[in-house]
Amino acid sequence: MQLRDVHCPSGQNQTQIDELKRIPGIPLQTGRLNISQNLQDWSCSSGCSPPQYCPLSRCTNIVFPDAFKGSGTINVHVTVSHGEKFSRVHSPSATWVQSVTTLGFEVCSRESGIGSDGTGIINWLAFQDHPKITHGRAIFDGIWTTETKCDKVIFSQSFPKRPFVFVSARYTRDTKPDDAMYVWLENVSSRSFEVCIREFLPFNGKHKDTTVDWFAFFGAGSELSFTLSGEAYFSNNFPPKAEENYGFCQDVRFNTTFYALPVALVSVQHIYNPQVSRKSLISPKNNIISAWVEEVSLISMKICVKDLSGTGKKHDPLSVSYVVIGDLDPCLNVFCPLLGACKTYSAHEASCVCNENCPSYQNPVCTESGTTYDNECLYRSSQCKGMENNTLYHPGACEGFPILHGRVKLLRVSECPESSCETVVFPPYSFYPNAEVHVQITLNHMSLNDSVTVHHAITSWTEKVNTQNFTICAMQSGRNGYNINPFATIDWMAYQGAPPQGTTGRIKMTKWWSGTNCAYVTFPKNKFHDSPYVLVTSNHQRSGKEHDAALIWTEDVTKDSFKACLRELQNFDGKHQDIYVTWLAFAKLHKPFFTEYGSVNFPNTNPPRDEDNNAYCEFVHFTRGYNATPSVQISATHSTTMSGNLAPVHNGISTWIENMNVSGFRVCIKELHETRYDPVSVSYAVLTDICDPGWSYYNGFCYFTSDTCEDWTTAVTNCRQENSVLVDVKNNEENVYIQHRHNGERSWLGLNDRSTEGNFTWTDRGHVNFTAWAKTQPNNFKKEDCVLALGVKHNYEWNDVQCSDCNQFTCKKDLNECQNDLNYCHKVATCTNERGSYNCECRAGYPGDGFDCLTSSAGLGQSVILADDGNYLKALANWLKPVVLSQSSYWKNCWRASLHGWAAYTFHSLCDNKGPTVTIIRVGKYIFGGYTSKSWSWGPVKLPQTGKYSYHSGGYRYHTYSTYSCAGNGPSFGGGYDIYISPYASSNNSSGSNLGYTYSPPYGHSYGSSFAQSFLAGSRYFQPDEVEVFYETT
Repeated sequence: MQLRDVHCPSGQNQTQIDELKRIPGIPLQTGRLNISQNLQDWSCSSGCSPPQYCPLSRCTNIVFPDAFKGSGTINVHVTVSHGEKFSRVHSPSATWVQSVTTLGFEVCSRESGIGSDGTGIINWLAFQDHPKITHGRAIFDGIWTTETKCDKVIFSQSFPKRPFVFVSARYTRDTKPDDAMYVWLENVSSRSFEVCIREFLPFNGKHKDTTVDWFAFFGAGSELSFTLSGEAYFSNNFPPKAEENYGFCQDVRFNTTFYALPVALVSVQHIYNPQVSRKSLISPKNNIISAWVEEVSLISMKICVKDLSGTGKKHDPLSVSYVVIGDLDPCLNVFCPLLGACKTYSAHEASCVCNENCPSYQNPVCTESGTTYDNECLYRSSQCKGMENNTLYHPGACEGFPILHGRVKLLRVSECPESSCETVVFPPYSFYPNAEVHVQITLNHMSLNDSVTVHHAITSWTEKVNTQNFTICAMQSGRNGYNINPFATIDWMAYQGAPPQGTTGRIKMTKWWSGTNCAYVTFPKNKFHDSPYVLVTSNHQRSGKEHDAALIWTEDVTKDSFKACLRELQNFDGKHQDIYVTWLAFAKLHKPFFTEYGSVNFPNTNPPRDEDNNAYCEFVHFTRGYNATPSVQISATHSTTMSGNLAPVHNGISTWIENMNVSGFRVCIKELHETRYDPVSVSYAVLTDICDPGWSYYNGFCYFTSDTCEDWTTAVTNCRQENSVLVDVKNNEENVYIQHRHNGERSWLGLNDRSTEGNFTWTDRGHVNFTAWAKTQPNNFKKEDCVLALGVKHNYEWNDVQCSDCNQFTCKKDLNECQNDLNYCHKVATCTNERGSYNCECRAGYPGDGFDCLTSSAGLGQSVILADDGNYLKALANWLKPVVLSQSSYWKNCWRASLHGWAAYTFHSLCDNKGPTVTIIRVGKYIFGGYTSKSWSWGPVKLPQTGKYSYHSGGYRYHTYSTYSCAGNGPSFGGGYDIYISPYASSNNSSGSNLGYTYSPPYGHSYGSSFAQSFLAGSRYFQPDEVEVFYETT
């Protein structure tokens, strides 16, 4: 079987084809007609049954879409095809045309065998005489009966080579069914050809006046606007097959794509030269040859032939010329952007569209920018729309907040003793390659282990931050300071994205020449309900510009915004530009990475001490114990909204950590002095390695990765010695994480089928719910019973290998989140550890899901005074029940004296204007306090809904000064100081109680009596152990 070249006019696009069809004087029309739908007048009244197998001829009229004009002869050529999809090989049929006019023609067909069963289609081509078209007519005169008649046609002008010739029967009179003829070609050459006809059925009567129209062309046939032309060669070396209905068939694939099903014409030819080989070729007198088309699609067609040799072994070679005419797919000349698809609207209109019909199933994929899509189709669609320009990075969801932290020592160098820089390199695959990495840094002097010395302020910044590394730099402000080495220690935290209850970003500072420069940052709407904690770090885009060293702090932090401020380290230090501030704001940091956070308030009401190097310093005790010194990030915050405070332009603030250990850290600040020192607070966040040394945390588990290779059995043993298992994999995300731990190289997994061939289990006999086998794997080649992760270059897939191979491995063990406060269980909930997770359940009497246990005193469970005693909480809840604003209210701490500082100013700065509050006071074994429905403020006010409580208290009797709100006092109740908290109350005995002036004294006792004075705290004057204030919010 051999194909000649398929011809398509060179360089011809769809527009040019349309123009060819409109060449003046060469009108050409084509069409397709479904036999079963349109030949309604075909009749089988002769008694054939079933009627679709009727061998009688069927005829119908076809009207041209556009009537031909002029007097030129209309030429019509027809071919039978059978649908768009292949069903079976049909039998040949004889077709002809008659009654041809400028308006239309009649086409007739007579089928052999069992017929087309309604699938037959007439393909037709009509054109008018024109001198540029080589065409003609062979007329068979006279009367004949059963025989083959041939007529030789000589071209008026020879072709360069053998042309394509097409023939079709035409009758000039009304034709009877017995006039049906098979038509074929013999001995086509560049100068001539023979056309042969033979009756459809032998002995079917006499025949006369048969005409065969023909046309010929050489090459692509562009003068006739043919879309494709070519020749299929049938060598016929073997007997025909039954599945091809004892014919010969051949698939012809188009070299283009059509918009709609095209018109296909075929013409079969045979070579017979008795002077050359009389024995090997079949004479036309003893032959019938027929060609037709089975299915025609947009991209291919099937051509079939039959001859009179039947099932015999001897069949002559045949050639079938074909032309295909139709509109090409308009998308062929439309070049869509990556992942776009061309959509057609008509034969000449198309445009690019994106897939809008993605499935809804969850099979996440992650891009290089750290964006997760529910499935790859959604990613492709987004990429097509121009909303995503990153490539896929790995299967499975992205890690929402990848984070690393560490500690680096900056060494003093003689070339620049006042500054130092160091580059930090991240482990491979730590971050997504196309997402921005943010870095927070904090300077400390922990390596000196000195609890007394206070150093000069040192400012620090980052440079060259990318996904592989970054540079830390620091410069000392003093010029006669301690020339210590190491110069300083830096705790750093690098991350992408934002924590669940936080937001991150960076802002470019406008260039400035001297002094202070601030930039305004707005949080996403409704992100925070209260003022968050904010960490800031300066990032220099220009490296080595020490004159850009600047102090950094925040101003006026609210729930909606803050200002980031920089002040050059030395005045008039030149132009500062290309500096960004990287910031992280959070209301709550997620565990277990962040173990605690808070703020330290510096009221700065007194001048700093010389022995503290004119800095203010405070020691912060950690709320939990640590086995190793954790990492701490800090940032200073100042407010210009408080009366008398300096504007940022007149200020400059630096904060750092001096000494630090497992118990806490000493934080220091310095600020410029103009008329006075302003109050400053320092936000801090504590990070620690929650797994054992050498182990890393991920999603509920701790992992250890070996440095050396071992065989599989040794790897299992080594992991068991660490109370862990050779790693099992539960999902795509963990599979990616483990292979990244091995820098993308291959590594052992705990999966194996050593016990039962083909039955893979994990080493702990756990269920296998996830696999990532490579193609054709597992295959047990050479008794491969252990499973290997192939690495990043192999798309994170797996293979079974021999257990004696040597590979690195990862061990895995559960983290007990119920220990060391690593969970989110409510204070009144019980935590139960589970493998890879934990469960929270509220204690009896506290409804909720364990993470939130609801009570009428919700939030007061955070009180360090009450949290350990459920009876106190219950009593306070009952006392507050009548006054809470709504069932959804909860109490949030605004001031805890031991944490935030004992200054009255601190209390007012944190709790004023907060609305209803509850104050809780502990003096030894005594716990008491008060409630007010109005906000605290700077002066005394009349508050009608106010009360004090103890566990044997009454109500109030006078409204005047039911609370005594004064800038110099802590939270105080009653005009006669029924409860009074003095400034710095933990260091004096000035606080006191004297019930009876505003609030009712104990029954039977009067104002001023010793019992009324000692009723709350055991004595009139006292030194409180703790004071807390909570405000009501929703």
